[in-house]
Amino acid sequence: MSYSGWATYHGLDSNPESDGESDIRSSGSESARRDPGTLDNICDSLSSLLKDDPGVTGAFAYSRTHNSWCNPGLDIDGFGSLGLPLNHREAVLLKDVLVANGSKAEKARALTPPSRGNTIDLPIFKVRPANRKWPAFLDRVVRDVCDALGVDISISKPRVQLFDLQLHDSRDKPSFVPLCDNACARAFATLVIVLPSTFDGGSLRVTYGDRSETYDYSVHTAANLTVLAWRTGAQAEFAPLSDGYHLALCYQIIPTTGSPVPAITLQDEVVSRLRQVLSRWNAMRSESKPAPTKLIHLLRNKYSRDVELRHDILKGADARTVLLLANVGKLHGFSVGLAHMTCVVHGCAANEECGVYKEYDHGEGSETEYEAGIAWPDPFLLPDSTKITVQSLVDMDGGLVRATLDHDYGTEFMLSKSALVENIVATPYDKQYYKPAESSLDWDYEFRRVYHRNVVVLWPEWADFEVVNGPNAIQDACERLRAHEGSNPAPEDTQLVENVLANATAPHYEAILTSACRVALMWNNFELWLRTVQACNAARSISAVGTANVQMAVGTFGFQQMQPYLEQLVDGEPSDVTALQFMDDMERWCEGQDSLELIETVLPWVAAQRTKRYDVLQVSGQDECAALAELVLKGRGGAVIFKQKILPMMKTITDSSVLIRYLACLQSDRLVKLAPAMLSEAIRDLLHEALNHLNIPPASSSNAPPEKGLLLQAQAFMLACSLAGENDLASAGLTKLKDISAVGPGPHARTVYFPLITYLTEEEKRAPVDLTEFCEYALLSWLDAVDAMLTPTPEDVELLFRIVSIGKHWVLLTTRITPKLVTLELGEPSLRTLLNALHTNREHIGDTAKTLMLLFLKKWAGLIPVENRTTLETIEFPVMLGLPEACSFVFEPSISQPIMNADYVRHRLGPMLETIYAVCSKHSVPVTSPHFAPVIRQIMVHWATEVMDPCAAPNPEETKWLLHRLTSSWTCGCAHCKPVREFLLYGDQKEKEFQVRRAKDVRHVEQYLTHSASSIATWKNLKPANVQRLMVTKADKHFNQQQWKKDQEKGVQLLNAISTNKAELQAVLGGDYESVVAELNTPDATPAAQAPQSPAMLPHTAFAHQAAHMFPGYGTGVPHSGLGKHPAQLPYDDPPTKRRKM
Repeated sequence: MSYSGWATYHGLDSNPESDGESDIRSSGSESARRDPGTLDNICDSLSSLLKDDPGVTGAFAYSRTHNSWCNPGLDIDGFGSLGLPLNHREAVLLKDVLVANGSKAEKARALTPPSRGNTIDLPIFKVRPANRKWPAFLDRVVRDVCDALGVDISISKPRVQLFDLQLHDSRDKPSFVPLCDNACARAFATLVIVLPSTFDGGSLRVTYGDRSETYDYSVHTAANLTVLAWRTGAQAEFAPLSDGYHLALCYQIIPTTGSPVPAITLQDEVVSRLRQVLSRWNAMRSESKPAPTKLIHLLRNKYSRDVELRHDILKGADARTVLLLANVGKLHGFSVGLAHMTCVVHGCAANEECGVYKEYDHGEGSETEYEAGIAWPDPFLLPDSTKITVQSLVDMDGGLVRATLDHDYGTEFMLSKSALVENIVATPYDKQYYKPAESSLDWDYEFRRVYHRNVVVLWPEWADFEVVNGPNAIQDACERLRAHEGSNPAPEDTQLVENVLANATAPHYEAILTSACRVALMWNNFELWLRTVQACNAARSISAVGTANVQMAVGTFGFQQMQPYLEQLVDGEPSDVTALQFMDDMERWCEGQDSLELIETVLPWVAAQRTKRYDVLQVSGQDECAALAELVLKGRGGAVIFKQKILPMMKTITDSSVLIRYLACLQSDRLVKLAPAMLSEAIRDLLHEALNHLNIPPASSSNAPPEKGLLLQAQAFMLACSLAGENDLASAGLTKLKDISAVGPGPHARTVYFPLITYLTEEEKRAPVDLTEFCEYALLSWLDAVDAMLTPTPEDVELLFRIVSIGKHWVLLTTRITPKLVTLELGEPSLRTLLNALHTNREHIGDTAKTLMLLFLKKWAGLIPVENRTTLETIEFPVMLGLPEACSFVFEPSISQPIMNADYVRHRLGPMLETIYAVCSKHSVPVTSPHFAPVIRQIMVHWATEVMDPCAAPNPEETKWLLHRLTSSWTCGCAHCKPVREFLLYGDQKEKEFQVRRAKDVRHVEQYLTHSASSIATWKNLKPANVQRLMVTKADKHFNQQQWKKDQEKGVQLLNAISTNKAELQAVLGGDYESVVAELNTPDATPAAQAPQSPAMLPHTAFAHQAAHMFPGYGTGVPHSGLGKHPAQLPYDDPPTKRRKM
């Protein structure tokens, strides 16, 4: 697929020829874009605003001071040539000349609106610029003004018309209002060029709507020329001079074509939309919503990296877009920068002619780097394997902001990554590298294409610190503060803290709080500590500011200075638990200090605050009861508060498991404030409440079944009774469980009764009552409901036997439970678990255990899949249970198969015989055992009669002849020949496909196949587009002979596995011994002279030994005439390590 084809395939308009302003559009589908709800649509809103050329810059005024300027060489009637900079003497003389031209000047002034004040001007026919370079300089000025104001000069083709030369002194208020005529009506901007002169004061304020710009151009006025311009419709107001003279040329900028210049009002809609987006962006941070720290927009044009990147080198839509962002962004505190972007795209290609690593540069002179005779590759790019980097972020004037800019594709690019890459690769690349692929069979070369583009970066003022210093700027600054030592801060340390606090955001609150508070304590700066707490929004709760932080602040700044803040913190804390815990912590901390002043001030304050909190104590929920009980009982007067406020709240809780948590709290050793009698009474009251509420909880929205809630309540209640020694309440709890009408017989026996019994009998717990009667009730309930339950799982069976064992109900097991289990459709895992349980408890069950086990073993064997009957785990299971006679249940279905053929014997019965031998060896059972000998005999008879077909037995002479050719005349050991030859000698398959990279390699293998294997194999060359494939098929006779030899060796191996003792084999095989042994004998080979060994055969000595082992008689016959010959000049006869790299 060519580049253009690839671009079209992915929905791009491939346009490798660009006219300097490429139309890069977002071609990514809406589904590929980010979620429109993310980031409050900031990315999507800006992208839709900027993806097409907005056509405006958002500017209504312009100012620029030229250090290098052109002298217009003014020739004035009555004065002559005017020198610049204008000095005081010439200004006075010029003023006299202007006054002398009174009549016409007065006439002109009479037509001037009053707003022009006392301006001294001169009609334009009396002023002539004599410098021939002035028109060219004026053209450049007009071009800059139009670019800044968003006027396309290629459409409007503007000209300038001088309408006035004005001289002002400190008594004048400058006003540049042209005399109205037809040209004035068509002008879209006013241009004022302030010529070099010496004056003080003076500035221009241009207002449009609610926006205004002020330009102070009085600095360095004697050496510089200043250009001022504003759109028609904007209001310009000049401030009076304080000293000196001000000389200016006044022009109108007028279009010369019929195309109207967009009115200034047309940009209002774009500016308004952009301001809304930027305002929303700032608001998102104040609302603590996730907001991007910057957004990156891809520019349309490509700019040379040899030129310094600045806003004034941009052209067309790029210049307008950047100026629009800059002009509107500054109203909301946004900064705009430019940066270089590099995109590296990896890919691959197939081409047979290029063979060296090359580098091509699609820059200047790139065509000369193509070498003659080397075909250009046809690449297939992999656009997902891309890397994008943004470097050299600069401000609008080219000043470096950051060398490398980190970015996030998901939140900081106005395009998704896929759309961004598609836009980039739709333009010509700048560099390309390719090299031969190292391992791929599909592709010959790996590609790396490099694209250089430029982007504009927009970021808000609150993210300036992070953009300039990197995404980890806050973390790095906090690390520096944490590593700071010393009580006297340097100016840079103070500035670092201020920067951190100014850029504090929720994700960084914790790091800023710990680091900035640390240095505030170190510098003994209470004001900084308090500002840090407020900046991190930590004053909202005690947990946010941290108890340890407060304690260190009290120790550093003193309690008196901290007291107002501490009272505000405690009063504003919504949680009673947190507030009381804070007081306990402060009390313990104060007692551990050596300061008598702290003890005398802090401890009384803590006592007063605790009492104050007791008065307004509100138990807001059941989760707070236990924690409040512990905190209150540890404080002074806590027993009274506990009895009056907390215990009544505990008794209202309907969740029994929650009450148990309260009991655990009351029984804690840490509580010493409650009298034993009161404690005992409280515990018993809570247990009674828990017993009253012991029931199936109502259904909830969670997936947990209601029975699970009842089980948790019962477990907690019984455990609490055990710990409290309340056995009578425990018995009452078991009785209530049996009496709950909603439970009754049913699945609750398995989900509630059984788990409760096992829970109470675990080693670390002590059952409060005897569970024998309850176990019997649980087992009978299970029997009554088992038909309506799901099929018991292995876990259910194991739990059932555990309950029987705990209650010692073995008679109930044999008389009622196992007969019921026989009627159930138990699965194989459940039956295995049941059999193991019966075997483990044979002592308790008695003589009926064997009968039951044989009964369930027969059911278990009937569920074993055919493919699993030969596994060691299956055959040894009855032996492990002490019932080897039950193996017949496993063997019988396999031996009694109605259709018995070679494949079945080879793949089913053969592996079964091997497993039987393994079981006998593992468990020391003789193979002559009556439980195994009959099945061994049957399998060996089937092997001899069904597998060993006499017609397929190989002819020794023919085998020697064929294999001698394969090893003697096939001399090549290359990577293509070796696997084919090994397949023909040892492969189990009848046919096999080989992948060969090149066509000449296929021809090479075919030559050897034709010469050495044409009688035992056929082959076919498959020719796909990229990879050659060779299909080799063995001849039927050759394949059958190889199979017969393998079956013979396998049969002998099975026979030897049974026993190598003839008498023992005869005992196992009985009357079939002779016939089985006869069928497994190797056909005799006719003696022959040893075949001579040719030199070509020497490298394959080990190969020949393997062939002789695989095929009987190989290596003893005389080769066929002509077999000693082999291809003379075949390629690749070199050893594989010396092959030429193609």
